Amino acid sequence: MSQTTETHTETRAPNASAQHAATSPPSQEETGKRLLSVVIPAYNVESYISECLASVFKQPDLDKYVDVIVIVDGATDTTLEMVDSTLDHFGTRAEVRFQENGGLSAARNAGLLLATTDYVTFLDGDDVWLDNYLESVLPYLLNSNNDVDILEYDAIRMTEDGRQLYRWKVAAAPEGEVQQITRDKFIDVFRCYSWARVFRTALVRTHPFPSGRRYEDSATTPWYYWDSRQSLSVGTPLIGYRVRAESILASPRAQDIDDIAATTREAADMYARTKTTYWQRVAHYSFQQACGRIVYQPLRTWSASIRLSRDAVAGVPPPAGHMRWLQMHATFLYTYLLYLKNSSERAFIRFAPPKLVRLLFPRR
Repeated sequence: MSQTTETHTETRAPNASAQHAATSPPSQEETGKRLLSVVIPAYNVESYISECLASVFKQPDLDKYVDVIVIVDGATDTTLEMVDSTLDHFGTRAEVRFQENGGLSAARNAGLLLATTDYVTFLDGDDVWLDNYLESVLPYLLNSNNDVDILEYDAIRMTEDGRQLYRWKVAAAPEGEVQQITRDKFIDVFRCYSWARVFRTALVRTHPFPSGRRYEDSATTPWYYWDSRQSLSVGTPLIGYRVRAESILASPRAQDIDDIAATTREAADMYARTKTTYWQRVAHYSFQQACGRIVYQPLRTWSASIRLSRDAVAGVPPPAGHMRWLQMHATFLYTYLLYLKNSSERAFIRFAPPKLVRLLFPRR
């Protein structure tokens, strides 16, 4: 299949033509009473996209409730062909769009423009829905008494070959429980991953993902909780997150510090406007995230990166606590302590028995 530099869309049905012709987003009549859109950005994930799509297509009642939107973001491998063959195999309807490479934020935003449902979720092209995903989230979305804006849940971390490693605690609710949570409860955990949540579509559209910036979830998820009227937390893993060498977490760049500093400044500006502890904590957690990425950069760059990050949070007093004071007033030492902590944890996780890792790091 030829790929061009133009943007193309198509609505795929069973045995549809492989030609990607431009179309308009599906109308409400076409989508019927579907409730949820899943936006799947896919860039050079030829080895994983079929498994990803299969995990979605195997969900019971998928066609009744879910619109599938795949954004092939300028892939240079056979990702697009794998999407086509998987759709043909399952005979499942999906909206497929091929566009020039713009990064994860641009792909998510493109999918968001195509969504016509009340709710939207995001699934990276190398991750999977667990078997109980749809049956677990639907009751909360269909219950009019909930009127939920955000539904969060846990994940399972996987190796590149799909082997499950351990439970990754993202949701604020304890394991096996379901709770209504406040924005402050979210900030206690502060794991911002968009793929671990279902959002009301209108909520996400008020604050799109920042194009060209990595760590886009940290730049958006706090805003969604700030604007949310009701958030539910489900202490159950519903998604498999694949750890790959090419992932953002595993491939730090110097630009990451600039991107996180931009997010920190936005949170600091909100603190200046609102004087709330929420934005105070967001700003300093973002600053902490910057320190956590500085440790992966060459030591000679630490001082400049620390100055940039600390300047971004200037004017926002640190929350109470010795570590927050240390983070703000002795940032180099704080960053070095993070380096020692991360190094020892990585070494332990690499060589220790998996059961012991899960016991000692239950929130990873």
